[in-house]
Amino acid sequence: MVLGTMPLTLTALLVTSILSALSSIYIISSFVREPQHRKHPATILLWRSICNLILVTGFIASAIIRPLPGEFQDCALWSLVTQIGLLASHSWFLMLSIDLFIVIRNPFVDNSSLRKWYHLWVWATTALSCFPLYLFNDSTGSPVYGV
Repeated sequence: MVLGTMPLTLTALLVTSILSALSSIYIISSFVREPQHRKHPATILLWRSICNLILVTGFIASAIIRPLPGEFQDCALWSLVTQIGLLASHSWFLMLSIDLFIVIRNPFVDNSSLRKWYHLWVWATTALSCFPLYLFNDSTGSPVYGV
């Protein structure tokens, strides 16, 4: 692995990933430090931020550590990190949207029992999407760009 010169698109990806990581760290730390922020739906945002931090960590690492030609051992790992982070992060946004829709339609209904279903949906779909990635891994190409 070498640190190489980065094209403009990779530099933009690195900068936006760092900004996203800082935002996620701020959300996670404010959730931990401030007890009044631990109310529903902040837990959904916490999980989304954790998954986003996983995603951008993979982006940052794969942008900085560039494999030499023919050296693709780490691509399988970074593609898995990207898949888990991206799908889980977006799934938590979907769960937040569904939760908001339910609360708007029925404002006086306690929907805290749905949280276990949110977790089941997010982690099951993420695991199911990673299974083919693991099975059909050919370890070639860039994990970020998919080529």
